[in-house]
Amino acid sequence: MKKVILLAGCFIALATSVSAQEIAKPTKADHSAREKKTPEQRAQKQMETLSTEVNLTPEQKPKVYDLFLTKVKKADEINEKYKTQPKDEAKNKELVANRKQTHQNLKVVLTPEQFGILKAKQKERKAGGKENPMDKD
Repeated sequence: MKKVILLAGCFIALATSVSAQEIAKPTKADHSAREKKTPEQRAQKQMETLSTEVNLTPEQKPKVYDLFLTKVKKADEINEKYKTQPKDEAKNKELVANRKQTHQNLKVVLTPEQFGILKAKQKERKAGGKENPMDKD
């Protein structure tokens, strides 16, 4: 009988200690408290990512940066315009059109080989995800 009571006590102590170690998930407040990057910082990050993926030349980097900066600023304008309307179809259409325009402009700046690498990387990223409207040429 003593062994059963002792075993039950150990089990309760173990269960309590395990549940006390739960990891706290980030809340919306934590997400919104995160530092927002400027459009210039976001465009720079996108340019650097693309540069490592397709090996941009020094002449292409400022052109690509300008394209991304225009895209980011336009996206910010669109998001601000529809800020009070959750999940608006018109907003999504404008954002997709903005991305498509940037994609078309990238086609002009990049060499055919670089653009092919970019398309392959995009397909890799979307594998298992939903279709990217920019892939429809």
